[in-house]
Amino acid sequence: MHSHTNTYSYSYSYEKMHVFGLALTQRCICGLHKKMQMRKKNQKTENKNWRVANKTTTK
Repeated sequence: MHSHTNTYSYSYSYEKMHVFGLALTQRCICGLHKKMQMRKKNQKTENKNWRVANKTTTK
């Protein structure tokens, strides 16, 4: 009986940790995704600036 309750509490805490870990990874992935989007936006503006600079130098 004692070991049974032990395994139950262990599986419960494991489940909680698993859910917590999932939430953490999801947040991480979401943060990474936002960072990637921001980088893409920055890259676009950088390319625009680079093209403009190129035009002025080639004139």
